[in-house]
Formats: sequence, structure tokens, C-alpha cells
Amino acid sequence: MTEALTMPFRLEAAGLAVGGFAEVSGLEAPPETLSHRSGSGLRHMPGGLRLRPLTLSRGVIGAPGFIDWIEACLRGEVSPRALDLLLFGTDRDEAARWRLGGAWVSGWQAGVRQAEALPVERMTLGIDKVERVRP
Repeated sequence: MTEALTMPFRLEAAGLAVGGFAEVSGLEAPPETLSHRSGSGLRHMPGGLRLRPLTLSRGVIGAPGFIDWIEACLRGEVSPRALDLLLFGTDRDEAARWRLGGAWVSGWQAGVRQAEALPVERMTLGIDKVERVRP
């Protein structure tokens, strides 16, 4: 199986690749619903978008500066960053890109073993903004 199929996601910080991921979950922003009374009835209207944390699953991260940033976040020294999440197709061309604003590490799990799979680490990112950028 090619790398594009096994690691279809890449995370970039300041234009530099910091990791390749096999899975990404939580890339969604369900709208909030606001309720208010109008006369004798209850009305509903759309509110803002509620961003959920992203969970990235992959092998070992190898970018030393990025590892330092992760460790600082986990010590409570949060310094939000702008990150790009890229999705590659089977032809290895960029298929989609999302710009993640105000990203910070809110969780970390290393050395998870799944049946017949290499150990992966999971990293959860809190984000303030997500924007789809056309490749």
C-alpha cells in the first residue's frame, strides 16, 4: 500500500510538514440553535458554529520544534498556533486543505497498539477557527 493510502493526512506548521496521519476525527462544526420566546410561541434560530476538538492518529512525530510546542501545551503553557491540515488523494496530489486557527494541544496519547497495526499516537487539538482552503 502506498504512503498516500496509509497516511493520507499531513499537518503543517508555518508551511513545514510536522507529521503524517492515518486518521482524523472531529472535523465538524455543528451549528448551535438559539431559542427565544416570541409572543406565546418559542422560536428557534441558528447561532454560531461550535467547533469540536480534532483527534489526529498517526505514527511518531519527528519535528523537534513541534514536539517542544506539544510538551509546552501539556504543561499548561498554551501558545495557540495556525496549522494547516492537508488531505491527499491516492494519486498523492493534495485533495483538500483546512486552515486551523488558534490550535493548541489539549490531549496526548502515545504508544497505543491496535491489532496488526504499528503503534500510533493520538493528539487532540482544540481549535478556535477552521476554514476550508482550496488546493
